Amino acid sequence: MESCIKILFNDANFSRIFNKRKPTTDHWMDFSIGSSACHIAVSQIQKRKAVDVELYINDDKELFKSLFAHKDEIEKNMEMELEWKELPERKASRILIEKTVDLDDRATWPEQFDYIMDTCIKMKRAFKRYL
Repeated sequence: MESCIKILFNDANFSRIFNKRKPTTDHWMDFSIGSSACHIAVSQIQKRKAVDVELYINDDKELFKSLFAHKDEIEKNMEMELEWKELPERKASRILIEKTVDLDDRATWPEQFDYIMDTCIKMKRAFKRYL
């Protein structure tokens, strides 16, 4: 994800909306959206050859339920269908979208980065009004 961070923050629109992160060698990266209860996380999933972008809710099932009450509005605003996972057996909840990609094909990386940027921006705008 180190090279991904560099590319994301070279985009003027993305870097205006999100605070710059220090590059890491992890397969995920987190972005603040102005709430300590949740954040946006982007992950590369090698097993499924996918990237996912999610709103990760740390430990607040009531927040998940209140967001779920606005599911239709949020998805309409994002122009995307999301996967809503309350995960009752765990502390965290997740609201995500996953895209199948070829993580090894560098020629497709620009398209993957565009998808990540677009989805993160849409997610932040759609959820922020309900936080």
